[in-house]
Amino acid sequence: MTGLDRLWPLFGVRLLTKRLELRAMCEADLAEIAALVPGDAEPDPRLPRFAFVDPAVVRATMSFQSYWSSMGNWSVEDWRVGFVARLRAGGHLGPTGSLIGTSELEAEGWVVRRTVGTGSWLVEAARRQDYGKEMRAAMLTLAFGGLEAAVAETEALSENSASLGVSRSLGYQPNGEVIHDHNGTPARMMRFRLPREVWDEHIRAAWPTQIEGLEAAKVLFGLHAEI
Repeated sequence: MTGLDRLWPLFGVRLLTKRLELRAMCEADLAEIAALVPGDAEPDPRLPRFAFVDPAVVRATMSFQSYWSSMGNWSVEDWRVGFVARLRAGGHLGPTGSLIGTSELEAEGWVVRRTVGTGSWLVEAARRQDYGKEMRAAMLTLAFGGLEAAVAETEALSENSASLGVSRSLGYQPNGEVIHDHNGTPARMMRFRLPREVWDEHIRAAWPTQIEGLEAAKVLFGLHAEI
């Protein structure tokens, strides 16, 4: 390891899928992310919101605060890591290395619960081409195959058919619903749950993902590194 990943090994974690490279987000990515985050991306409801006139500035501000809070508040028990998804090979979406979205993995009470949650967004041009499934599958491979998670949970607005479709296609099962404050308006959130054994037995093989750089970062998750 060299550079920042020697001091904060999370920066060295990389996930390789058939079409994507997902790297743990760093501060140098934030300006690019802020310029691309779509208007329909679901913001973290825990973040403060400022009354900027331009909605794009609001989204950019929340992107920055989300990253800073995830790094500043990291602990073995409660953590959240974002990944930038870039194309491994150029195509109609752009040249190799183009950023097409972000994906997150998070946990609360991790040491005991061994339960993770996920969240993501894609640029409009990358939608309806299974990139959402590919990103989520990479997060699940990291969770179950790398971090020894027992369960993955997720939720989405009831009208978000794309996110709900991804969850169902990857083996998640319905797990109730909750009312969410969506920009000051009550909205129905659908919850889903995926046990590790279902992922291992029925889904994992269809979405091969290579994990790199995790061993040095395992200490941040309270796990023993085999190095």
